[in-house]
Amino acid sequence: MFDYDPTVTTLRHRALPTGDDLPDAQRRSETLAAKGYPGRKRGDVQFSRGTVQHAGSGLWLEASLGPGNGEHRRDYERAIQGVTAWCKRTGNTAATIAVRTDGGAGGGMPAMMACHEAGLHFVTRLARYDLLDNETAQRHLAGATWFDVEDSLSGPKREATELGTFELHASKKCLRETGEPYPSLDVRVIVSRTPITENAKKRGAGLERDGMCYELFATRLPADAWPAPETVTFYYGRVGQENRFGQEDRSFGLDRIFSYSLPGQHLATLVGLFTWNLSI
Repeated sequence: MFDYDPTVTTLRHRALPTGDDLPDAQRRSETLAAKGYPGRKRGDVQFSRGTVQHAGSGLWLEASLGPGNGEHRRDYERAIQGVTAWCKRTGNTAATIAVRTDGGAGGGMPAMMACHEAGLHFVTRLARYDLLDNETAQRHLAGATWFDVEDSLSGPKREATELGTFELHASKKCLRETGEPYPSLDVRVIVSRTPITENAKKRGAGLERDGMCYELFATRLPADAWPAPETVTFYYGRVGQENRFGQEDRSFGLDRIFSYSLPGQHLATLVGLFTWNLSI
C-alpha cells in the first residue's frame, strides 16, 4: 500500500521597504513560489511538494517540488515510477500494489491511467457525481444493500455499497502530453453515504441529496477480495499520512524554507526524507 499526496507550503507577502536611497525591492520567493490554491493554509504564494510513501513502513520513495500547485500530472507520474522501481528492487509484482490518492490528485484520467498502464491498483475519490443519475446506477441503488463502514468512531458513520462498473472517458480537453486522447477505462465505482444532521452538516467532498452526503470512490481492486465497505475504510486509512507529515516536520524541520531556489529546496527535502528513511 502506497500513499501519494501533494502538500503546499505558503508564504506571506509583507510590505517591502521603499526609499530614494534604497534599491528596487525584489522578493526572494519569486524563484521558489507562485500563486495557487492553498487549501486551508493562508498565504500569498506557495510551492507544492508531491510525495509518495510506503504506508506500512513509512518510507518515502519520491518527492517532487514545483511552484504554485506544482504539476500534478508530472508529479504523479514520477511517483508511479518510484513505486514500480521499488517493485523491481524488492521482487514484488505490480499487481500486488495499491496506491491511495485523494481525488484532487488521483481522481482524473491521467492519474488512473498512469496506475493502470503500470499494472498498479489504485483507490481514489471520484468527483463524477453524474454517475448517480445513471439509469443503471439508479436501478441498482433502489435495491442496494448498504453495509456499515468500519471507522475510527470519531466522525460520522458511513455506509457503502457497490455502484457498478463504468466505462470512464476523459474530457476532450484532457490529452496526453503527446497530444493524443486517452482511451476509456473500465472502473469499479463504490458509493458511500452519510446522514446529514444538524450536528453533522456536510463538509468537504461529496454530494448532498435527500438528507444524505454521497461520496464516490474509484478502483480496479477485485470486489470479491475488497468489498465496498473495506475499500472505503482502506481509502480513509490514507489520513495516517497527515501524521507522517507532522512527524517529519517535528523531527527534521522539513516545513521550513532551506533555499529560495527551488532546486536548493528540493535537494534539502530529499536529504531530509533520506535521513528519515535511514533512521527507520
